[in-house]
Amino acid sequence: MTAATIVSVAACAAIWWVAVPMEAVCPAVYPAPVGCTAADRQSAGVTWTIALAVSYVVTVAVALTIGRRYRWLTRAAMSALVVVAVFGFGAVQGSTGVAFSGDNHRHADVPAASMHRPSPGSGR
Repeated sequence: MTAATIVSVAACAAIWWVAVPMEAVCPAVYPAPVGCTAADRQSAGVTWTIALAVSYVVTVAVALTIGRRYRWLTRAAMSALVVVAVFGFGAVQGSTGVAFSGDNHRHADVPAASMHRPSPGSGR
């Protein structure tokens, strides 16, 4: 149960202190496309926090009941909790766009070739 609590608290902290406050990387158009507002990332954070809480409750319930007799069920429930935590963080982080490091920030829908300027003398 301690491991389940640590995983749940760490995942919630990562979602709300790392993923939700990130800046959205979206095309510079007005109005912003669907999924490019702070409210969209907060909505994803709430959804995945609820999913994480439900997974935590199921994991603890299994560990305290049938998992005492069948240890593999406790391990399976814990594994499912870890999968929900990792996938939830990734889903919240990617809910409003994709950020790349360096100077080549671009939206996930923009092909990489369109981000480059033609070189001098290339005839373009």
